[in-house]
Amino acid sequence: MDFTVNYDYTMMDNELVGKITINNFDVIVDLNDLFKIINSPKKFTRYREGQLLPYFKRNNQEISYREFLYEYNPVNINYFYKNGNDID
Repeated sequence: MDFTVNYDYTMMDNELVGKITINNFDVIVDLNDLFKIINSPKKFTRYREGQLLPYFKRNNQEISYREFLYEYNPVNINYFYKNGNDID
């Protein structure tokens, strides 16, 4: 699937944060995480409908921003969002 990604920064609650825009959808991260994603030797070049975030493939695994930044195994974790927003 074709998608566009734009990296930027913005002020939020009097704090400078990173903003990643994926097909008119914003992901807010702190600046350290933004630069870690931008400077990564792995490039997040894959995206498909229904997938929340871009990912890259490693050993037949899909590594998204979350797995890359927080280095966890998503198979072991279930998320339940009180407000129903999967991006919080």
